[in-house]
Amino acid sequence: MKTFIYSTIFFLLIFSPVFSNNLQVKMENIKASLIIPNEDDIRGNITLLPEKDGASIVWNSSHPKVISDKDILLNNMGVEAYKIVPAGIVIRQERDTKVVLTATINLDGLKDTKIFHVTVKAKPQKKKLNAYIFPFFPSNREEQIYFAVGKDPLHFTDLNAGKPILESTVGNMGVRDPYIIRSYEGDKFYLIATDLRVQTQGFETEKGSLYMVVWESPDLINWSEPRLADLGARAFIEKNGYHLGCVYAPEAIFDELTGEYVVFWTSRIYPDYPATLSGRRYKVFYSRTRDFVHFTPGEIYIDRTPGDIIDTSMIQASDGKYYRVSADGLMSIEKADYILGEWKTISDLTNLHKRMNGYLKYWADTNVELRGKLIEGPQLFKFNDEDIYGLYSDNYQKPGLGYIPITTTEISDTTGTKWQLYTRDQYDFGKLRKRHGSIIGITEEEYINLKKKWGR
Repeated sequence: MKTFIYSTIFFLLIFSPVFSNNLQVKMENIKASLIIPNEDDIRGNITLLPEKDGASIVWNSSHPKVISDKDILLNNMGVEAYKIVPAGIVIRQERDTKVVLTATINLDGLKDTKIFHVTVKAKPQKKKLNAYIFPFFPSNREEQIYFAVGKDPLHFTDLNAGKPILESTVGNMGVRDPYIIRSYEGDKFYLIATDLRVQTQGFETEKGSLYMVVWESPDLINWSEPRLADLGARAFIEKNGYHLGCVYAPEAIFDELTGEYVVFWTSRIYPDYPATLSGRRYKVFYSRTRDFVHFTPGEIYIDRTPGDIIDTSMIQASDGKYYRVSADGLMSIEKADYILGEWKTISDLTNLHKRMNGYLKYWADTNVELRGKLIEGPQLFKFNDEDIYGLYSDNYQKPGLGYIPITTTEISDTTGTKWQLYTRDQYDFGKLRKRHGSIIGITEEEYINLKKKWGR
């Protein structure tokens, strides 16, 4: 009898006008908020959400060999993070290609569709990199994005007469720790940064922003308006119940295994907030994205409990291995086969730098040890057309010094013999002090255009 009554009530609710109207309104909201960013200018893999706001979504592509509409299983990887390659893999053709994507949405039995007419741009030609760009911020009083350029990674010239080139008008209206990445395909740039304005809010680590600021550009000259991106920190809180107090120093690297960017950042985690602040620790988190709009829920990436860790930088070297360095008190250097695989510590700057080539001259010139509380913001990058890597660290406590360059021909070397330190007369990063930033290679055309636009 009870089963009959409950079934009757459920039937009446489902088919009542009020319930149906509410369901229809929710469906319309889902359709309105379901987007494919830059749908008329697709240059890389895209996000095809399998679900949204309680609704399941099935996708169909008119050209699945151009844009895939099915997940691909990754077999025998042996790594928990690598189970599937999500649908939305884009294979760019010799010319622009139109593709129709149909999303079939199912919300509690109510079905509807949304159709996207997208354009996949022709694949770009690979161009030689022979110059560099260095986005940075100079100080706690100058919290916007500045650019410097150079023909080699030890000499840079500030652009735009030392004035900011990108300014945040969102969030806290200030940005720090800019990281620039060229898309995997090569013809798009993303610049991500910390949403923080120390001048007005201090170093807020309890109730700070849980967003990062994002700009996009096809050519380093024409930039999108800044936007706030929820990179997964809030989803981590909802899933785990812990409080996160900030999002600092985001970086990203492309993961060829899944066709996604792995975005990683520092957050301060509070296990029993707001009852107590005890147990709070800085940890490094990660999420995955294809468009810097949609992100997977954040997860803990590096945990140094009972210690802290901030400011991780990562690169894939010519040996195919991944290397990362983090400000954990020692500037630890780690190595792995996969970005989200198992990492092994191989060395650290604190113990390694005294065995590096040029150490005695460097020490006489700077009197700065390469250890925690003296340096942060490490940046790993590769020289253009050379098997040489830069590991630059921000000496934030000694006025006027800023980034300290180190180079190596072998990141895995633990003897110091493959590493080189420099004195200040061997490099020139420009007039402005270089604080936590990033360096990547650019083409001659990009270099000339940057100088033409802001070279004064």
